[in-house]
Amino acid sequence: MGYDRYSRDPDVEQLLDGLESNQGEVFRFMREHFESLSDDGEHILSDEQEAEIGSLAGEKFHISGEEAIKLYQNVSFKISDMHQERIRKEQ
Repeated sequence: MGYDRYSRDPDVEQLLDGLESNQGEVFRFMREHFESLSDDGEHILSDEQEAEIGSLAGEKFHISGEEAIKLYQNVSFKISDMHQERIRKEQ
């Protein structure tokens, strides 16, 4: 489908918009940092870099870095589930 940081999947963005509280905002903030540091996924980030992104998100959204990382992971799973359902429907 060719989505990247310049062309977002509208279904993912709709899912993020529908999340409770500021989960979508936290995810988008972290996603931008992950994509920027990893050159759009071309490079694997170290655990320290991931923790730093979590800390930055934590500071910005007044949660702990660990909470930010857990939120990012949980939303990533929701997105993965949505993609898998999309594939099932296309078959």
